[in-house]
Amino acid sequence: MREIITDTGLDPLDAYVRDCLIDALNDALHALPRLQRQVVEAQVFGGLTFREISEATGESIDTLTARKRYAIGNLSRALRHWIDE
Repeated sequence: MREIITDTGLDPLDAYVRDCLIDALNDALHALPRLQRQVVEAQVFGGLTFREISEATGESIDTLTARKRYAIGNLSRALRHWIDE
């Protein structure tokens, strides 16, 4: 079985590691405080600018950038063992 997968260019270990990383990232995102998670989701996954988020929420751009900075720090700490490897 391993030879068949290897011959197709698919490495089962790569798929496993990718799946584990995706799970870890999802867990880390869900562990963020709600307001930090909302900014990350809107900007990174929703493609919105800070200005667009600010207009939609009424929050200042400075507040939104601070929330994203804290979120990135929290994500970095939660995923440290993935980053260091």
